[in-house]
Amino acid sequence: MGNCASQSSSQISANAPPSRTSLDSHTGAGGSSPPAAVNTARRQSSRLQSQQNGVSNKSSRQTKDKSIRKKSFSAEDLARWRQIFEKEKNRIVDPFDVHTILDTSMNKCINLLHSAETTLILRRVRKVVATFARSTNQKSVLEYAYGNGKKKVPLDDIASSKAIYQKSHLLDMNLFRVIFIAGDRWLDRGREEGWMDKSLELYLTRKKQFDETGGSNVNNERNTVAGMDLERKRVGNNGLMPKVGTDVKGAPGDLIGAAFTLLLYCSETRWDYLQAVAISSAEQAGLILDANKSIIDSAKNTKKVPPPPPLKPFEGKENVVVNPPDLPDGVSFKDLCYLIAFSLRCNRKQRLQLLFYLLLGSEKLREILQKHPAGGIPSWIMEHDETWRLSYASLSHDYYFKETIKIDARVAVETIGILLHNAPPQYAKGNMESVQKSSNGNRKRVFSHSDGKYDEAKMHVMLSDYLRSVRSGDDAPVFENAEEQKKRNDSIEIFWDASHDIYTHLQLIHCASKMGHDSSDSHYWTFDEFITWTDMAIPEDGTLDNILHQAFAIGLLPTPAMERQLVADSWVDWQKKQVNWLGRSVDDDYGGSILAVTNSIRSLLNFPNRDVGMTEESSKEVEGDVRIDKNDVWGGIGGFDGRGGLGHGIMYCIDKSWWLQWMAYVGWHWNDGSHEFKERSRARPRELSTEKLLNQSSDSFIRGTMGSYEVMKDGIKKDTDYVLIPPRVWDILYELYAGGPPLPRMVIGRPFHNPPVDIPGRDTSESPKRIPRSLHVVTHPWVIQCQICDPHQPYRRGDLGPMSIRMMAMPNQSLWRLFAEIILRLPVNHPSGHDSEGNGRGRLWVHIDPDKNDSEARYGPWELLMKADSSAAFPVGENIDVEKLSYNDFLRAWDDYTDHATIENVGLKNGSKLMFEYALVGRDGKFTWPREAAAKAGIRQRDTEEDVEFRRMLRGLDGNGNYSEDIKKIVGTVVDAMDSAGRWYQAEIVDTDTHENATKLSQNSVDDANAIKAVKIDFRDIGGHEEWILVDSDRLAVKGRFTMDSMKTFRLENDLNGSNKQPQTESKSRGMVLKRHSTKEPTSFQLSSSVCSFPGFGACGLTNLGNTCYANSAIQCISYLPLLRSYLVSSFFRKNGDINKENPLGTGGKLLEELAILQKHMWSAKLGVRTPTKFRAQLARALQQYSGADQQDAQELLNDLLDALHEDSNKVVKKPYVEALEDEWVETQPLSNVGEESWKRFLRRNRSIIANIAMGQVLNRVTCPICNYTSHNFDPFNMLSIPFPTVSEVVFKCKVLRRATPNNCPRTLGSKSNKQTQRQSKAPCPPSEQLIMEEYLITMSRLADISDLKGKIHQLCSIPLHRLRLFVLNEPSDENNRETPPGSNCVTTLCAMPEKEGPCLQFARQGLNGGFLSPSEIPTTIMVFETTLNNRKTISQEKFHTTHFDASTSTQDAYEYAQRDLKHYGDATECLFFDTDPIQIARATSCILWPKSPEQIFVGLRVDAIDQRGHWFPGTVVEVKMEDKTILKSNDGDDIQIKVHFDNFSTKWDLTYSFSDFLKGNLCPLYSHSRPKDYPIEFQLFNYADDSSNAPLGYPFLLQFYGEWSEARAGAHILSQASRYMEFSSKGISAAVRDAEMNRIYREYQSTISSTIDSLITLDREFVTAALSKGVNGTDCNKPDTADIMKESRKKLRSCLPKLPFKLTIVNAEPGNDNMEELDFEYRLDRSIGNVINPQMQVILKWRPLGNSDPKPLYIEPRIVPFESSMKPSRPKAVDLSEENNKFAHGGMSLGVCLDEFCKEQKLEQADSWKCPKCKDVREGNQCMTLWRLPDLLTFHLKRFNCSARWREKITTKINFPLTGLDMKKWCDKNSPCSSDNYVYDLIGVVNHYGGMTGGHYVATCKVTACSTEGSEEVEHYFNGAGVHAFGTKERVQGAGWKLGRGKDKDSIHTRAALAAAKSVTESSEPLWLQFDDDSVEPIPPCVVNDESAYVLFYRRRQLSPSNVARYSTLD
Repeated sequence: MGNCASQSSSQISANAPPSRTSLDSHTGAGGSSPPAAVNTARRQSSRLQSQQNGVSNKSSRQTKDKSIRKKSFSAEDLARWRQIFEKEKNRIVDPFDVHTILDTSMNKCINLLHSAETTLILRRVRKVVATFARSTNQKSVLEYAYGNGKKKVPLDDIASSKAIYQKSHLLDMNLFRVIFIAGDRWLDRGREEGWMDKSLELYLTRKKQFDETGGSNVNNERNTVAGMDLERKRVGNNGLMPKVGTDVKGAPGDLIGAAFTLLLYCSETRWDYLQAVAISSAEQAGLILDANKSIIDSAKNTKKVPPPPPLKPFEGKENVVVNPPDLPDGVSFKDLCYLIAFSLRCNRKQRLQLLFYLLLGSEKLREILQKHPAGGIPSWIMEHDETWRLSYASLSHDYYFKETIKIDARVAVETIGILLHNAPPQYAKGNMESVQKSSNGNRKRVFSHSDGKYDEAKMHVMLSDYLRSVRSGDDAPVFENAEEQKKRNDSIEIFWDASHDIYTHLQLIHCASKMGHDSSDSHYWTFDEFITWTDMAIPEDGTLDNILHQAFAIGLLPTPAMERQLVADSWVDWQKKQVNWLGRSVDDDYGGSILAVTNSIRSLLNFPNRDVGMTEESSKEVEGDVRIDKNDVWGGIGGFDGRGGLGHGIMYCIDKSWWLQWMAYVGWHWNDGSHEFKERSRARPRELSTEKLLNQSSDSFIRGTMGSYEVMKDGIKKDTDYVLIPPRVWDILYELYAGGPPLPRMVIGRPFHNPPVDIPGRDTSESPKRIPRSLHVVTHPWVIQCQICDPHQPYRRGDLGPMSIRMMAMPNQSLWRLFAEIILRLPVNHPSGHDSEGNGRGRLWVHIDPDKNDSEARYGPWELLMKADSSAAFPVGENIDVEKLSYNDFLRAWDDYTDHATIENVGLKNGSKLMFEYALVGRDGKFTWPREAAAKAGIRQRDTEEDVEFRRMLRGLDGNGNYSEDIKKIVGTVVDAMDSAGRWYQAEIVDTDTHENATKLSQNSVDDANAIKAVKIDFRDIGGHEEWILVDSDRLAVKGRFTMDSMKTFRLENDLNGSNKQPQTESKSRGMVLKRHSTKEPTSFQLSSSVCSFPGFGACGLTNLGNTCYANSAIQCISYLPLLRSYLVSSFFRKNGDINKENPLGTGGKLLEELAILQKHMWSAKLGVRTPTKFRAQLARALQQYSGADQQDAQELLNDLLDALHEDSNKVVKKPYVEALEDEWVETQPLSNVGEESWKRFLRRNRSIIANIAMGQVLNRVTCPICNYTSHNFDPFNMLSIPFPTVSEVVFKCKVLRRATPNNCPRTLGSKSNKQTQRQSKAPCPPSEQLIMEEYLITMSRLADISDLKGKIHQLCSIPLHRLRLFVLNEPSDENNRETPPGSNCVTTLCAMPEKEGPCLQFARQGLNGGFLSPSEIPTTIMVFETTLNNRKTISQEKFHTTHFDASTSTQDAYEYAQRDLKHYGDATECLFFDTDPIQIARATSCILWPKSPEQIFVGLRVDAIDQRGHWFPGTVVEVKMEDKTILKSNDGDDIQIKVHFDNFSTKWDLTYSFSDFLKGNLCPLYSHSRPKDYPIEFQLFNYADDSSNAPLGYPFLLQFYGEWSEARAGAHILSQASRYMEFSSKGISAAVRDAEMNRIYREYQSTISSTIDSLITLDREFVTAALSKGVNGTDCNKPDTADIMKESRKKLRSCLPKLPFKLTIVNAEPGNDNMEELDFEYRLDRSIGNVINPQMQVILKWRPLGNSDPKPLYIEPRIVPFESSMKPSRPKAVDLSEENNKFAHGGMSLGVCLDEFCKEQKLEQADSWKCPKCKDVREGNQCMTLWRLPDLLTFHLKRFNCSARWREKITTKINFPLTGLDMKKWCDKNSPCSSDNYVYDLIGVVNHYGGMTGGHYVATCKVTACSTEGSEEVEHYFNGAGVHAFGTKERVQGAGWKLGRGKDKDSIHTRAALAAAKSVTESSEPLWLQFDDDSVEPIPPCVVNDESAYVLFYRRRQLSPSNVARYSTLD
């Protein structure tokens, strides 16, 4: 204020403060007056005397300053200090928490702003910074900003400001003033134009008119004002303000300058100094402030009162003065937001205190802060009304300064009075009515609805123009309505009532001082006096809001009135377009007036009524150009005309409770003057959340997977639960408040059908009208998905790659409207996608059920929706110009294409999937359909025989169907292969894999050993990786089938049809957005890998450097984390000094810098692929575990990487030692205090961006089971590892089938005595040898070995371990996963479990969702078979391996060995109790009967034969051929053909030998060269009904045979074991079976089985004996010959086999045998069973029916006897199946179930035992964890990998995680400090792991958001919307990708396509998700983001903390 301002400066004294002088209130016409109006002359005289003695006064003050430092304080001073200390001592914080307290305090204040408000401030600051950056020497910044040329910033200052910002990211004074230029200019203008005098004149005029009795007083005051005006002119116009151009900055009243100074002293660079001051002051005062020590030393803290802190410079060690650090060059954006939040949102006292100190002026404020003993920070402002005091030194403020700091009262009244006005006051001319009329808030509108500028001001542009208009200065509009303006006038009147006397007298004193007269000191106010005055002058908080908003937020944030005007303008604009159905007023109750509608509007609005098809009559109505606004509904949801699918419009649904809050905040009134709020509210509503309207409990869908569509709750009602608002109103509100998600819905019909009538005299076009009650929307429409066809991969499958959208639809909706919306919303960016006129052609395909699709279909699982030859033209890309084009022709074409049909008529339904195919223009200028071209290209290869041959080749079969000897010969073959993304490539087979032998049944099978199971395909040439693909997969095809370029093939079509020549070249065509590197130049258009496909949205792939997919996926997800991305891309850590190079726990900042460089390249909008070589090298140096090329865990890397980033950016250079909280202190404090103290202690060592945005707290409670003491620990986390709710144990239902013996099958195998005993004995209980089948319920550990399971079964059933065989029973189950009962017509199979492998978990029963079902309700059924062989040990068997037999062995020796076994073989116990292995007998027999001449060769001879490759195998002579019997007489037997069939081989491997091979040693006695099996042969026998149904019966069972058994002996064994299915008891069968007749039938069959077994055993023994005797003794007439025995055997079998209850057959099931030949079991004596049956055969028992009248088979299922004590395993309480099914809804498990598992109480393991502080002993406590503090970025790690000492497993259960709206409130502690609206999180990224424990591949999926190349981003809006800015989409990539050898023209095409793609994403309402597969980047629909491979989930808080946004946002 010039000289006057300097003389009226604030008075500061260092003396002990005097007693406070109160303000005296005087009530009267003039209001109240302070003591300044009393005894003025006496005070002036006193003042003059003090001026004369100025020098002595100065010396006196200096002396007193020294005395305070030296002498002791008086008793009065100490008493006052004691009072201050006793009141505040418990609030002093620990000095080591100074940083945390200050940071928390500022964050808490900033968080009072809304996140969207922070965005608006950020936009303004970025605009100012950009303006400075573009400044030239032609115009300065402030000249441009003020617009009047009076205030300028020199160019040198501009350069200085730019340098400061670029270096430190700080805003200097110049930038700071320009940001707040509106408020600054308002004050300057008010002072220059004398607004206070004018306002006071208006006030006095009103007083004169309304106060008839007090006229004299008013006249006197008017004279006083007039005298002041004359005096001001006389002294040189230097009264109220200096002359124009005089610098007043820094003087009192300069709020902006004072605020800048205040923020400088609040800078974080001074906090270390403040901490040192706090530590020193606490030590000098002897205070113990540590929480742990305060309990022990509490007496010390209260024993005596320490003296006040001295007013002297801070002294460190050895009393050395430590100067404070220099002030920074500017303030940060966070400081600026702190100022705005403090001034707008803190409580009244805090804001008044801020205003008080700002009125001091920057110079005096700086003087106070420099003297303050607390370290020079305005802590007293921050501490006000808080529960803490920064330090002991800060207490001195109230003692030294509270009564001595004073402000100029005149400056305070003047400044606040100017800010109170929202428009310049006018001098009164006439009565008050004219004054009120002149100050009406509607004096100026921003835009007129008839103005063309209004049509351009859409969405956020409209908001920006409104804010810019209030910053413009002279012509600033007033948004307040008449009611608000009247309220403001009332506030001004109240202000003058309390201030006009003060202001009048202070002005007289001020003018007197200018004349040389002395003025009194009474025009200065202390803070208490200032508060007293403001309580009278500004009694309402709303008035204070207006004042501070005018000072610090005008032009930055909209006022409630501005918000109301924005919404009202958009509402009116919308209702004018909808005027045909908005004519009725609510008060008219739908029976009154209707607004007039012109014919032109009526014709426009009638046009969309063509929903049932366009007829000739309706087409006449739309002749001529039709003006359509496609942006009426943002994102194209409303179609070309914005009318939606039904043609009646689109409305948005919002929560009614929020709407009511907003209306109360802005004072919303309808056109009739009504409103829906009780009273106005000052509280601004929180985010515009629609979560209350959404269905969050349904299991039929996953939140966010339907893109822009969200499912609303059932049963919600309009105007009760939700209200409808127009689309553009939603756009404005969403930009102002963020939140979401958007809920657009189609309007149902038109609510009025009566013709409109004119209403004279009523014009409501400028006022919003209520939505009619009859207007409704479709809350639950159909959702149809449509994807665009990739023209270069038209046959690619899956959802990955093409862009897709989701659309609302209804059954009766016109199909042409759906087609029109698809055209508008799906981008066509291909340069050949349109003709020369800019029009393209498109058609729709519909996805059909693959099961119903013909495998030979030409177009795969798609068919054309309309006629095959029909299509429609449409405008493409930039040609869609609603201002220039008429769409009548297009609309008619679309209607004709859809044949006037509705959606339901063409067969579409809810959830249907469409594909939009657009034609490409060829060289001839004609359109070509890519799918047709591709079909013609592959027509030559589409041959069935070729496909069959191709599959044979893949399996390793030759042309004859035989397995090739060299299965590796197909390596190197080039085939068409589909990668995991659904794209076809020509790739090479690099390896093959054969079938693994799952059981011992196939270990000797050459067939299985040579069968190729899978081939390894090498995709590396096109940037992929090697991948195993099953040979039966449809992902493999003949070369060229799917990889020929569509357009190229079409161009060659004439050549292909005209000749038999094949194309000379083939190309690997890729999709438009594919980034993989290719050595070939693209033959047609495709995006180059050097061009970013979506500039401004990242979309940069990373090259795989050798098993680095884990790192690539992690980096991609990090690159989309808001705030952290900006922090890295902008190198923010360099500018603000965050980088920590001295931290031994970090990498010296190197990893942080390398990651920032990599992110900078990834977001450069130039490259599509980046090779992270340098980052990879730095990562290997910093974290050596990642230095190799081994596969690593992405989660471990993320954890380590976040840890390294945290340490590299940690601001704590030297970490202090921090003790844990003592239990004694914790017990005395509330849980909230303990959590807060724990967090403060954590921040003592950790202050980084990771700690601020990505770290939270978990409350860990552990309860002692003995004393019930509960310990509370607060643990920080940066990633939550949540477990799967899988139990640690698996339950098996074991069905044990015992071997058939006389004990359990007495009716068939037992003697008469045994049968009698069996009938009289009681029913046995398990375990018992008298039972056939027992059942046990066994609980095992998930990772236990199978051997452990077998051991437990052995303990229960007492069957020896070596006799147990375990099989998993694979049987069908119903929809509830219940087992199918035995006997149902369902095939049941057995899968052998390995002997010693595991874990048990892999055999657990799995549900349809891929997860393991509840084991206690649905255990896994396994069949346990006791081996059917009970081997009889013999001496010869023990000596078998030491005995050598060959052709020279003596027959007598062989016979003696055989006799040892023969005396037991076939005795009375054979086949009943014991089973003899005849291997020694067979060996001896082969040796004894070995032919010495050709005539001695016979069929059935057992031999060892050598094959063509020199391998020996046992076999049997099955055929002997000779041409002439005379050959036998000769010694040469070469003409004899001897066919040998090898054991366990099929007949195709039989070899033919001659007798010379006997002589040469190629044929030798059995086992002379080969070795017998160490184990018997095992087969599964199946039971079927022997009738036309051929239905399976029961379970298959297992049988073992000795390979040398004869077929008859094996048959006896089968009969004996089959007898288990003929036994029954009174509980086993029905009453019909128990009657005498049925009993007789079964006894006959049982007797037949018994006799047949005896006969077969006897005959077999006789045959073996005869064979041995024949070879030793020659022909003995007294003994039967083998031929006689065989003859007798056939005779007996013919008589007894038909009497058996079943028929025994063998089915040949060899590969390639389509006939499934069925052979009878022959029971031969001369053929071994091992030589008859091979593993490809099945043995079947076909059970005959009971009789001719009863078709029921004789088969009886053995009764299962459960073991009762095992039926109730020790398991947790069973979960209800309905609840369990809900957890697994939608094909997976809810993420909430995993979080429940994380938070549930569990008992600690013994290894994790905890020491109870109370018991002082180690306990296995009960642990329970809940979330306490949630970060902005929340990361989940799904613990899919489980490990034990021996086994590891990957849990493949699908987790249904929501993409939007994850509410974490349920899992947070009830005392959590999180606010109520900060629990909602949205997904931003997923790391997926494909594969198993031994290897796999990582792929990242991220939701893209915009970010500029400088790191600028707007993070508050998660959902796409009109107000969401897209950064980096400018043409910055022009020319960035072209290199030598590549033309600019081609790159320009790529660049234009990329920019078009980015533009389409920016303007799309659909979220864009990208999948990053190393260097491949492709779009992916939201519905497939939720995948069972999800491993790490990244969520962001929907409403990010404004403090973090303010701290880490870049301003570039």
